[in-house]
Amino acid sequence: MGLSLEEQETHLRWDRTEGIVHVYTSDRTTMTKFDKLCKEHPENYQCVGVDRAADNHEIVDKRYEIADKSLITFRGAKKTVGLTEEQRAELAERIKMNNPRFKASVVRADS
Repeated sequence: MGLSLEEQETHLRWDRTEGIVHVYTSDRTTMTKFDKLCKEHPENYQCVGVDRAADNHEIVDKRYEIADKSLITFRGAKKTVGLTEEQRAELAERIKMNNPRFKASVVRADS
């Protein structure tokens, strides 16, 4: 049986002299994201270890290395833009008109 949601965690570790980021995770969602990054960008992301449960060989945790610590970013709080209903409708119309799929459906309807 896997870890409970409360037990699943992710740790990132690096020091100021080493450029590599060491990642430990027991969170399945994070493993999936890192596995995808390893496949798409093997020059920057690498899986360096997998631990399995003794009884059923289920993956318990994985360890990764990120080649460049500048790939890790920290962000502030999400900004919300206060739009009036009129501004929101204008923006929606502009997005529709610039969307190639929408333009194609308008052309077909006119034909």
